[in-house]
Amino acid sequence: MAAFPPGPYDYDDWYHYPPQPPARARRPSPAAAYHRHQQAWLNPDANMWGNGLHRSRSQGHAPVPQVNIYQDIAQDAMQRGEPHAYNAPSPAPSSPRGRRSVLEDDLLDVRDELVRLRSRSRGRSDAAVYELERAREQEKMDREIELVRARDDRMRKDEEDRIEKAMAEMRRRDEKEKKEKERAVEEWKMKQEKERKEKEEREMELRASIKREEEDKKKREKEEEEKWEMKQKLKKEKEKKEEEEWELKQKLKKEKKEKEEKEEEERAEELMVKRLRKAGYTEHEIEKALHPHEKKDKKEKKEKIREIRAVPFQQPTYPKIHKEYLSVDTLIYYNLPYEFDRTDPNYIIILREMDRHETDVLFEHTRRHRGKRLLIEQKKPEKKYAWVRHKSRSPSTGDAVKVMEIVRR
Repeated sequence: MAAFPPGPYDYDDWYHYPPQPPARARRPSPAAAYHRHQQAWLNPDANMWGNGLHRSRSQGHAPVPQVNIYQDIAQDAMQRGEPHAYNAPSPAPSSPRGRRSVLEDDLLDVRDELVRLRSRSRGRSDAAVYELERAREQEKMDREIELVRARDDRMRKDEEDRIEKAMAEMRRRDEKEKKEKERAVEEWKMKQEKERKEKEEREMELRASIKREEEDKKKREKEEEEKWEMKQKLKKEKEKKEEEEWELKQKLKKEKKEKEEKEEEERAEELMVKRLRKAGYTEHEIEKALHPHEKKDKKEKKEKIREIRAVPFQQPTYPKIHKEYLSVDTLIYYNLPYEFDRTDPNYIIILREMDRHETDVLFEHTRRHRGKRLLIEQKKPEKKYAWVRHKSRSPSTGDAVKVMEIVRR
C-alpha cells in the first residue's frame, strides 16, 4: 500500500516519509468509488457490501468484513474553512499515480483494497490471514494518522505562532505608525506655530518700520517747513530792511530836495525882494506880493472896506492886459477873476480894480513863471510805484518781487 501523502502545507526538512515499496499492479477501481461527496461512505449498509459478490451454492457465505471509517471533523472543518494568511506552499511531489494524494485518497485506496480482497475467491481458511493483514494495515494507518495529526498540530501551532507574530508585528507597526503620525502632527503644529510667530514678528517689524518711516518723514517735513519759514522770515526781514533803507534813502533824498528847493526859493525870494526894493516897493507891498495866501483874509477885509468906501454910483475900471505880459496861471495863482476880451481874445480883462503896483507884481510873476523861475511853491506830484518782477540771483528764492519808483520828469 502506498504511503500517506503530504498535506497542503510546507513541512520541515527533518520530516520525511519512510521508503515506499514499489506500486503493485491492481485492477482499476469502479468509477463510483471516486465520488467524494456521496453519503454512502459515511453510512455503509449490508446491501452495498453484501450484494457485490456472486457465489455458488456450494460455497459458504463469507463473514461481512468490519469497516472502520476515520473522520477527523476538526481537520475536515479546517480544510473547508477560509485559508490562513500564509505564503503559498511549494508544490508537493506528485504521487506515482499522477495526482496529489491526501488523507481521503488514502482512505479510498484502503476501501478499494478491501473491496478487492473481498472480491477474490477464497475459502474460510483465509479469514485469519485476512484479519491479521487487516490489523496490520489498521495499525499502520493509525500510526500514519497520528503522524498526520501531530504534523497538523505542529503546523497549526506554527501557523498560530506566525499569525501571533504577524499580529504583534502589525500592532508594533501600527503603534510605530501612530507614533510617527503623532510626531509628524506635533512637528507640523510646531512648524505652524513657528511660522505664525515669525510672521507676527515680520508684521511687527514691518509696522514698526512703516511707523519709523512716517515719523522720519514728518520730522523731515517739519524741519523743511521750519527751514522754509526761517528762510521766509529772513527774506521778509531782508526785504523789510531793504525797504526801510530805501525809504530812508527816499526820505533823505526828499529832505535834501526840499532843502535845496527851500534854499533856492529863499534865494529867489531874496533876489525878488532886492529887485522890488530897487523898484521902489515898500516892505508891506513886497510881503503881500511874495506871500499872498497869508494875507488873504486881511486882503478880503480890506476889499470889503474899500467897497464900502467906494462911491456907489461910480463905474469900476478893469485893467485890460495883453497875454504876452500876463499869464493865466498867474491870475489863477492869485485867485483873480478874469475873462478874455470878446473883440480880441489876445487880451485878458481882470475883473477887479488894481493899481499900478499890483499889476507890476503880476507882470513879475508871469515873467518868472515863463522863465521857469517861480516865486511860488508848486504842488509836488505824488510818487507813483509799480510792482516789478525781476530775476533774483539766488537759486532758492525764485522770482522775487520788489518795489521800484517810477520817476516822471
